[in-house]
Formats: sequence, structure tokens, C-alpha cells
Amino acid sequence: MNEVQGKLKGPSEAYGTCALCKEDVALIDSHLIPKAAYKHARISEMGADGNPIRISGPQRTACQTTAQVTRFLLCSDCEDLFSKHGEKGIGTLWSTEKGFPLRSKLIAAEPLSASGDFAVYRPNDIANEDLCALRYFAVSVFWRAQVWDWGREEDPYKRALGEKYEGEFRSFLLGESDLSSIRLMVLANTNDALNGYISFPRASRQGRTWLHEFTVLGIKFVMAVGYVSEQIDSLFSDVENDTILLTYDMINTSEFSGLAKFVQEEVSVKGRLAKKHPQIVRPKGAIDRS
Repeated sequence: MNEVQGKLKGPSEAYGTCALCKEDVALIDSHLIPKAAYKHARISEMGADGNPIRISGPQRTACQTTAQVTRFLLCSDCEDLFSKHGEKGIGTLWSTEKGFPLRSKLIAAEPLSASGDFAVYRPNDIANEDLCALRYFAVSVFWRAQVWDWGREEDPYKRALGEKYEGEFRSFLLGESDLSSIRLMVLANTNDALNGYISFPRASRQGRTWLHEFTVLGIKFVMAVGYVSEQIDSLFSDVENDTILLTYDMINTSEFSGLAKFVQEEVSVKGRLAKKHPQIVRPKGAIDRS
């Protein structure tokens, strides 16, 4: 975890140790999820003022907010690394009001296999620069979640990456080595009604395999780190790559049904949102902080 030693004159800088390069330098007020994503996470159909709804699992609340999750974490050089290798690329692929480029590229290709709402595509069905950006971005967000200082708030990721893989991820992000310990599934949602949804990184265990996941603007990242079960590994056997691409309908997943049930039965709506919409069911665009 980085140590912030003191504020500089500017409101968006502090002096401390960069969590990535480990240099003692001026730190940038870094975002866990890219700043550009927030403007697309809105609920215009409900008459909202353009601010996303934040759902808090620990607090069991939902409120409309302009707040973004930031910390003094990286120096400007490392911020540029994240922007150059991941965030600029993902910004051309995720869902916005103008379209959903990643999904469009996938559905224009012939799927490797399909079953129900799911279709599997080859990594080379998109440009290599897009594939590299998706992979780098996913690794960067999981790494950020690992080293993030949540202060008094509950850590939704619970340091799930561990010290060993945090070091490997950090080395990859710096361009010092590649990663051989991951399998990454990138899923593009086919249901436009839910593409304003953002969820922060979390991890769960499936047998002996740890699965790490988050969602941002129609793209869900699911990464197996370390031991990979034969069932999961078999998904990658035909593509000879550690990344596969899929399309799916989020509304038919246990993730969404669980979120909808949680919102309907347990969430208390707060602030301006409560005055406008006292009974919100299944929000179209939301940031899930649980």
C-alpha cells in the first residue's frame, strides 16, 4: 500500500510513494475505475440529473451521487502507463450512448460455439491491440483493488490477489514480464438496458479456483488466477490463448437476479433519489459497491 506523506499545493496531487514504481514522487489522485466511465453510468430514463446511482452492499443503501472512488496512488508516469496500455483502448470498446463497439465486433464474427444466451469467440476476432488493451486494463484494475486504501470503508475485494500475484501483476504492468498465471474471460453484454452498470472488483472461490471479476459499461471481466480447474481451462484449449471473448445477456444471470433481489428487498433509498423515486426496482445504470 502506498504511503502519502503530505499534500502539495494543488488539490489533485500529494507527495508519497507510488504504489507501482515505488518512487517517492508527486502522486496523482487516481481512479479505481476510469474517470471517463462515470459519465456513461447514468439513468436518464428515470429523469435523473445525469449522476449515477451508487448501491452500497455493507450500508444497504442506494443514492444518487457525483462522488468517484479515488486515492493518491500513482505518479504521473505510471498513470500514463495505465492510460496508454489499457484505458484509452477500453474507452473505444465499452458501451456508450453512441453504441457498443466491442459487442459489434464480436457479433460480426462467427462464434466458436454458442449455447443459450452465451456465445464464445476467438481472441483474433478483434484486433490484437484491442485484445491487449482489454487484458492490460483488467490486470490493472485487479491490481489497483489489491493495493487500494479504502480507509474507513469496507474493502469489497478483501486483498484477494495476495502478495505473490500482486507482485507478478505489478511486474507485468511495468512491462518487466508477462503473466502465465491467469485465464481471462471478457464478456460483452447483449442487453442494452444494463450497460450503464459498474461493479467494483470482488473475488470468490469455485472449488480450488479463485475467480476475480468486475463489470464496467457492458463489459464483464472474469479472471482465474493461480490454479485453474480443468472445466475452466477447457474453455481456452481451442484458442491457444489465455484470453477468450464471449457475449451474454446479463439480465439472465445469477449476478443480476441477486442484485435485483437485494435492491428490492434490502436497499434503503437515500437523498434526492428517495424524493424522486421512492420505489426503485432493477436500476438501469448503477455503480455496485457491494
